[in-house]
Amino acid sequence: MSKRKDKTVIKSTGRNLQNVDITDLDDFYDVDYGQEKKALRRGQNRNKKTLKRDLDLADGLVLEIMSNNFFKISSNGEVFTAIMGGRLKQFMFNQRRVLAVGDKVKIDLSNGTPYRIEELLKRKNRLVRYTEGGFQKETLIASNMDCAVVTVSCLKPMLKLGLIDRFIIQAEYDNIEPVIVINKTDLVEDLGPYIEKLAYYRESGYQVFFVSTVTGLGMEELKDYLQDKVSVFSGQSGVGKSSIINVLMPGLDLAVSEISDYNEKGRHTTTSSRLVEWDFGGYLVDTPGIKTLSLKRDNKEIVYKYFPGFSRFNCYFNNCTHTHEDHCGVKEAVENGIIPLKIYESYLRIIE
Repeated sequence: MSKRKDKTVIKSTGRNLQNVDITDLDDFYDVDYGQEKKALRRGQNRNKKTLKRDLDLADGLVLEIMSNNFFKISSNGEVFTAIMGGRLKQFMFNQRRVLAVGDKVKIDLSNGTPYRIEELLKRKNRLVRYTEGGFQKETLIASNMDCAVVTVSCLKPMLKLGLIDRFIIQAEYDNIEPVIVINKTDLVEDLGPYIEKLAYYRESGYQVFFVSTVTGLGMEELKDYLQDKVSVFSGQSGVGKSSIINVLMPGLDLAVSEISDYNEKGRHTTTSSRLVEWDFGGYLVDTPGIKTLSLKRDNKEIVYKYFPGFSRFNCYFNNCTHTHEDHCGVKEAVENGIIPLKIYESYLRIIE
């Protein structure tokens, strides 16, 4: 008996096969008739290459999301409004937003205004937050950032190390360099205790700035650090993010919120994300205030891996959770006073 040759696979494009003429039964067995679903062929890889012809493509930067289909774009020194091309719209079925401020895109200029966004270029990183509740929904805030300015205050609202830890974990996970800014230093008589509280973060390699929008302390140093970078200010509302930005760039006049005497929480003053060009070089991602930051519950590994400073200490187990394991470098550092107990307690609260 002769060896049967490998089958030839024929995939239809959705049409039913009719009037198939079978002259030889062996030939029929050698062909596998099947249908490939369109959903399996449609993926985000289609975004990498357009099939349209005669396009006049230019590089663009998304400055502001005006609606789900209208965007403010910067390209070749001009700022204009563009709409989303059809190939990008098809990806909206599995996510709320396809584009974010900071995205680098390709714009088709061939058909005049409104120009069309035809391609989304690969992102260096992205900043997301997760909703609270049983089903955590991901919200994309911005992309392609150089640093995340984790902003807290000495008083009104009071300093909370747990918020610093949460923002650093998220920034490290999103591949964004975190920098810590302690605002409202003018409200305390002695900065010594606050410098001591933040010493652990400096020892862990993070930049820490003590600033005041009233006295000007630390503002020039912060401006030098942010020059020519794309930066986003993150932190509890009411800590003075807008006030800091207004001092860094006079004339921008971002709205400043009042602090509630009841709960020491501020009100949101920014309603939508946008990209603002610094007058000293670089961009600011102006995004709505975040009162709390919820990490994704089904990804606890990022807390083990990215909690501030823990990577400095060696553990016997590669997947050590730093809670119950033997030969844990983190627990030994806590016992020896290298890691402050309050820092470790913050870690345990986030894990819980």
